[in-house]
Amino acid sequence: MAHEFETGFFSRQPAWHGLGEVLPEPPKDALEALNKSGLNWTVDPMSLYANSPAEEWIQTPYNALVRSSDNKVLGVVKGRWTPYQNQDALEWTIPLIESGFWEYEAAGSLKEGERCWCLLRQRSIEIVPNDVLRQYLMVCWAHDGKSANFIQPTSVRVVCMNTLNAALNETGVMRFAVRHSQFVKLNMESIKELLQITTDSFETQRIEFQKMAKKEITRKKIGTVLDELFPISDKGGKALTISEQKRDIVESLIENGSGIQENKLAGTHYGVYSGISEAVEHYLGGNRITDRGENILFRNGRIVLDKAFDLLRVA
Repeated sequence: MAHEFETGFFSRQPAWHGLGEVLPEPPKDALEALNKSGLNWTVDPMSLYANSPAEEWIQTPYNALVRSSDNKVLGVVKGRWTPYQNQDALEWTIPLIESGFWEYEAAGSLKEGERCWCLLRQRSIEIVPNDVLRQYLMVCWAHDGKSANFIQPTSVRVVCMNTLNAALNETGVMRFAVRHSQFVKLNMESIKELLQITTDSFETQRIEFQKMAKKEITRKKIGTVLDELFPISDKGGKALTISEQKRDIVESLIENGSGIQENKLAGTHYGVYSGISEAVEHYLGGNRITDRGENILFRNGRIVLDKAFDLLRVA
């Protein structure tokens, strides 16, 4: 299936590809999230047998991970692999939901059930008035017999396999990996410090952006940043025209992009970053970019924004 999406729900907003069920309000509890996401199934290890030369069936040291809903084999594992059920993962989120600081944003399965995820959303934080930073926590677990469970803060809204990979590869955040040993449930439960760590991580992001919003930037510095990100072509002809048009778009949005003047961000490091972000997300690339959500999260747009952040961070 396109984007390797199987089932899932999304709270309030549809996914970029129009996938899954859009809920008007987030699920109120783990059971509702389990059912709405289509994750109300289990995986069960079943012994694998091999036919010997004597035409006798011999039990191997491997098990097939079989899904209860359709008997599909999701992976092959050795005996020490311990399943971590979808219900276990959703139950793990209960204390977070009950704390009142988190709500369910999305959950579902990918690659025909081999990978599953749940995305929690925390309250939004304003960098400056009317400019909001959204905070997420991702829990990702697998039934493919290969991958560990991952828990990490992320600023990426996970909607398909591509954006899941983008979230897992996100730099500058702390990530917990829990392997499927016999202690997988115990080890997942031991990550109670995650609450404080995610809070600290989000606080760090907020501080970085607020520092950028308060720091004025010179025209010379803006030019240096744009030369790094959007160099003017030295080949002449059409290449020169395209590169000049691209620079014109970015320079215009740095001055007059959404909220730049209203929020008094013009002439600041954060204003430049916001203008570049808006250009990448909505304008650059023309019709060649059929999915701008993917582009800004994990393709060239992502590379540009990561580089822009590094160039504009305030020491």
